[in-house]
Amino acid sequence: MSDPVIEAADLHKHFDGGLVRAVDGLDIVVERGEMLGVTGPSGCGKSTFLHMVAALTRPTSGKLLVEGQDILGLSDPSSFRRDRIGLVFQLHNLLPHLTARENVEVAMFGTRLSRRRRRQRARTLLHDVDLSDQEERPPTRLSGGERQRVALARALANEPPILLADEPTGSLDVRSVDRTLDLLARLRRERPELTIVLVTHDPRVAGACDRVLHMADGRATDSPVRSRSTEA
Repeated sequence: MSDPVIEAADLHKHFDGGLVRAVDGLDIVVERGEMLGVTGPSGCGKSTFLHMVAALTRPTSGKLLVEGQDILGLSDPSSFRRDRIGLVFQLHNLLPHLTARENVEVAMFGTRLSRRRRRQRARTLLHDVDLSDQEERPPTRLSGGERQRVALARALANEPPILLADEPTGSLDVRSVDRTLDLLARLRRERPELTIVLVTHDPRVAGACDRVLHMADGRATDSPVRSRSTEA
C-alpha cells in the first residue's frame, strides 16, 4: 500500500524576482521507508529542494506535502523541523564551543525531556555512532568523519520520521564514506520506517539508495530510477 511521506507537484522556488529558478516544476513522491538519492550538477536545485522539505525556505508555488503537512501553510516551521525532520549538513554546522555530547543535546531543547534525559539520550546516540570515547571533546578536536557522525547523532536526537542529508560525505575520505554508509545501513535495519533523502555527488552513495532522482536546471531530467545496487 502506498504511504507517501514527501509529495511535490509542479514545485517551484524562484529567487531575484523570478530571474533565478532554483526549482522549476519538480514532481516527486517519496514513500515511507525509502532512501532516495538526489544527484545532478552544482546549482541544479538539489539543496533547494532539500531546504524546502525541511521548511528552511518556502516554495514559490506548487504543492509540497511533508508528512501530510502543507509546507506553504506551516505556522511554526521551527517546531515542525524539531519534531519531524533530522538534518545533516555537509559542513556539519556543529557549535565549536560545545562538546560532542552537548551538540547532540542542543537538538532536544524545546522538547519535554528533562536535562538528565537529554544527556542520557545524547550519550546513547553517540554510542550508536561509535563515539562514546569522544563525547566530551569539542568539534575542533574531532576528525571530519567524527564530526559527521556527531551531526548524524544530532539529527536523530528527536527520532524524526525523515532524515535529510546534504552532501553528507562530500568532505570525507574513502574510509569515512564507507563508515557513514555502514551507519546508514544499520540505521535502516533498526528503523525500517525511516525515510531518508540524500543529496550527493558520490556514485557510491547514490548506489546505496533505493532510488535515484537526477536533477538539472531545477527539474528532474528523468523519473526516479531504482539504483543498480537494489535491482533484483
